[in-house]
Amino acid sequence: MSNGMLSEIPPDSPDPGHETVKFLAWLKKRGTVKSLVHCRRKWKNLDIENIAQELGPYLMAIYVSSRVGKVVVLEDAVWADRWMIYYDEEVPHHGQMTGSRTRASITGSKV
Repeated sequence: MSNGMLSEIPPDSPDPGHETVKFLAWLKKRGTVKSLVHCRRKWKNLDIENIAQELGPYLMAIYVSSRVGKVVVLEDAVWADRWMIYYDEEVPHHGQMTGSRTRASITGSKV
């Protein structure tokens, strides 16, 4: 596929766009909840509040936490996963990442 996507058929709307999908993959990899301050620091090129508003509260939301202030929450990880696959930004789960460690332990080399 010439567009760099794994599938030509897009998942359910809304289409978050490639840069937002990269952010969603990053957020999901970190447990789906991160402080807004941390997100802004890491993703300076994105208007995270606007993205949350456009996606709506069922997909991504910003909440006020008494402990850390505002937090960004990925509410629908399945929806985000489908877009990550579509844009080829899927975050591998632990089992997909352990192969190199297993090979290294067999050969005796350090990882």
